[in-house]
Amino acid sequence: TADPRAGHVLVAIAAGAILAAAVGLLDDLWDLRPGPKALGQGACALFLVMAGIRPDLQGLVRPLGIVLPEPVHETLAYLVVLFFVLGATNSLNLLDGLDGLCAGVTAIITVGFLFLAVHLATWTTDRPLDPIRVVVSLALVGSVLGFLVFNRHPAVIFLGDAGSILLGYLIAALMMLFASWNAR
Repeated sequence: TADPRAGHVLVAIAAGAILAAAVGLLDDLWDLRPGPKALGQGACALFLVMAGIRPDLQGLVRPLGIVLPEPVHETLAYLVVLFFVLGATNSLNLLDGLDGLCAGVTAIITVGFLFLAVHLATWTTDRPLDPIRVVVSLALVGSVLGFLVFNRHPAVIFLGDAGSILLGYLIAALMMLFASWNAR
């Protein structure tokens, strides 16, 4: 039977992706200032956290004999997700200056994620998340490689901020899917 968490995770990733693309499109059209752009990217991170896609920090501090209170754990987990979403979206946005660079780097990252997802799914580390990791990785690598055919020099199409921020968000979402072994 299908786990209901899988549906929530996919909806959260899709909702965040729509918001990330919208923020990027607004930036393409009106050249947003950094504050509103970061606020939109932070809202994308919130979608992931609300769906339980966040790292389990208790596992990191437990060997040290520390138990984080739940509100502290939730706040720190959101800050980690926010850090990765802001970092990935803005990093890929900055890479979108040369023909094929952003899409090529994303393809390389996503192929690595795909191999890792297939490996983890083989060992069934987390039944609800294993297929999601594989499907999102496969969809992203396929779309990026298909786009890259037309984006190499001399480029016929371009990502723009909408595309690069979307790719960054999806990379961050994949990173968090790998970090959240026990998504709630």
